[in-house]
Amino acid sequence: GYLASEVASSNPCIESDNLADLAAIGLSGTGLAFIAFPIAVSQMPGGFLWAFVFFLMLLCLGIDSEFAMVESVVTVLEDAGYGKKM
Repeated sequence: GYLASEVASSNPCIESDNLADLAAIGLSGTGLAFIAFPIAVSQMPGGFLWAFVFFLMLLCLGIDSEFAMVESVVTVLEDAGYGKKM
């Protein structure tokens, strides 16, 4: 809701109540999650709940990705022999 109305005021190609305008600007990638989804959810019943669940999911995916990146670096360091003397 709030982000969608802010985007509408700063970008005249996007109106906060019109999803058809998103196709006109070729929205893809992260813009789908942070522009298109808030506009769609603002029009749904119980939109705040779904927005909260969606962004909680994004947070969990980000944390999970960070664990995978750290695990790969630690594995390389351990295989190279670092940390065995500790």
